[in-house]
Amino acid sequence: MKALGLFKTPLNSRQALRWEKTRAKGKFRFMLVNGSIMWGGFMILFLNAIHLFILHDPAELTYFITSLIVWPLGGLLFGLLTWNKTEASYQYFKSQKELNSLTQA
Repeated sequence: MKALGLFKTPLNSRQALRWEKTRAKGKFRFMLVNGSIMWGGFMILFLNAIHLFILHDPAELTYFITSLIVWPLGGLLFGLLTWNKTEASYQYFKSQKELNSLTQA
């Protein structure tokens, strides 16, 4: 499958070090902070701002409440996908690093 090749993008040493620090904090924390709060929160603010200031729609409470539910849940999914992609890249980096160390020895 060609799409799985996207998960084989190796990290560089600096990125791998940053990922080690991030992954030590845990998967759920990553999904909550990076996915639900940051990405989901941004989407809530951005889309509601578009509705209010660009489309000039009246502020609807149902739309806002729906946004408060949907985007954080979507953010959790986004965080999970990001975690899995970065973890796969990290594992690929580690395997390449081990392979290089074996061939140089």
